[in-house]
Amino acid sequence: MSNALFNRIVTIDQNVQYDAACKSILSAKVFLAHILHDLIKQYSRLDIDTIIQCINNNIQIASMAVNPNERKFVHNIGSENTIINEGTVRFDIIFTATHPHHDKIYVNIEAQNHQSFAYAIEQRGFYYTSRMLSSQYGVEFSNSHYEHIKECYSIWICLNPPIYKRNTIVQYSPKRQMISGKYEDNHDYHIVNVIILNLGNPDEKGINPLLRLLGTLLSNKKSYLEKKEIIENEFLISLSPKEREVLEQMCNLSYGIKQEGIVEGKMQGIIEGKIDIIAKLIMKIYKTDLKDWLTKLNNNQLDKIENIILDQLSLEEFIHQIEM
Repeated sequence: MSNALFNRIVTIDQNVQYDAACKSILSAKVFLAHILHDLIKQYSRLDIDTIIQCINNNIQIASMAVNPNERKFVHNIGSENTIINEGTVRFDIIFTATHPHHDKIYVNIEAQNHQSFAYAIEQRGFYYTSRMLSSQYGVEFSNSHYEHIKECYSIWICLNPPIYKRNTIVQYSPKRQMISGKYEDNHDYHIVNVIILNLGNPDEKGINPLLRLLGTLLSNKKSYLEKKEIIENEFLISLSPKEREVLEQMCNLSYGIKQEGIVEGKMQGIIEGKIDIIAKLIMKIYKTDLKDWLTKLNNNQLDKIENIILDQLSLEEFIHQIEM
């Protein structure tokens, strides 16, 4: 196996581990509690410790296996939700939460590292809330008792949004709009809610506290000690030994991925420079532009060219020697 292929496999493995670590740390109840407190109105008046007690112990993350025959949404919320003929959807984090004076809610949290998609991420959010709604049939309500449907929230944390969106939070919910006439209606139709958090520089002055917390937690630029200092001293969050371990692992993986990218970038630059030099030498000797051919060769073949190019070979013999 070539070094380039081995390094690529290591990088992919590191990214998978980093993704799993991000979901693991986000699923800690203390961070989920801060998200509920700052984003969902009925939890805004409760303290963090109370909200932690409101979060049920059915938190599931995508890396956890779920038996296809045990996907009833409340008794065993699955990270996969399958509907016949519709394929499988995997949720990053999904759980339910109660409230002393309000109905239970269903919450899905997704962490996304892409800048853009072929679709609007809001559309995917509404699709996820629709799955959460339909999964309540036979659990929260049956027959025509739709009044028992529980609110659903799909919360998307975008780690690398376009610059113009950074450090913003936006919510999408159904809104009543009268087309003709007017009458009073006291019903609340906010049963599906999509919330997008676009992270940016967590050190930006005047930043929203939740964006500051999540931006720090998920930053690939801050060290473990920097994150720990801000989380514990500024937000007064006491991390458990396991949470500290996951956070440190995430920081180490982030550093490894970054260093791998730097090394790979440097190696690519060296190879490109080598190709330019060899292409000019071939043009001088054989009066032929072989740059496109050179880009398809591996590093060992390029080294071989350097050893034989000055031999007095014909162009045909030269190409044969390299490709054999």
